[in-house]
Amino acid sequence: MRLTGRDGGGFRLTGAGAPVEGTLESGALVIVSGERSFRFETEASGGCAVGGAIVISWPQDDPAAASSVLLEDGRLFRVAARGLSQPEVDVRRWDGIGPYLVARPEAGAWSMQPTAAGEAMAGFEEIVIAACFEIGRRDGWW
Repeated sequence: MRLTGRDGGGFRLTGAGAPVEGTLESGALVIVSGERSFRFETEASGGCAVGGAIVISWPQDDPAAASSVLLEDGRLFRVAARGLSQPEVDVRRWDGIGPYLVARPEAGAWSMQPTAAGEAMAGFEEIVIAACFEIGRRDGWW
């Protein structure tokens, strides 16, 4: 999968079925994946965005710290950046040992690769959406 930022904000993810589009609308990030859509609005205090069944939160005082992703069914994941010379972002359970998705910068975009565990999990689409949101937020796409 390939994630690219768009001029004027937002993103496009290709390579996994229908493209996933993220666009800015009235101060919110709207992500459309097939027939599903998620509207992320950042809380007034910052550090938290709610997009329907997905809640993403991050420490305001440490932009490099891992963020939390809470899914509707109660599973809690973390999105963390690692490495300086070869940076990557991965998504894993807070209580787990391996990632479900790994993203690496590649030629002005991000290459996203699910692991075997990610391909087998229920709710993987929400994990991909959360990773797109977090990479875009950290990269300053909105």
